Amino acid sequence: MNIEQEKEKLKVVVYKFTAELHKKLFKKIEEGYEGWNEIKNKEMIKSTLIDKLKKGLTGDNLVDIANYCMFLWNIEKTISEENI
Repeated sequence: MNIEQEKEKLKVVVYKFTAELHKKLFKKIEEGYEGWNEIKNKEMIKSTLIDKLKKGLTGDNLVDIANYCMFLWNIEKTISEENI
């Protein structure tokens, strides 16, 4: 397989995965969840991520894990930018 074919396959997988991330996130927002981007929630988000990891790396739980990683990534980025 050449590099372009590999890139195309990866692009499809990334698109499908991010679509699942979006679907789950927007469902939770509609249910009233908020605070994912607030620094004060960092420890709670970490704790929830650890709980999700303990449940296992399978199925829909992988989408949850990825979303919690994104929340932490965003908070860390915000903290880093504030300290510049």
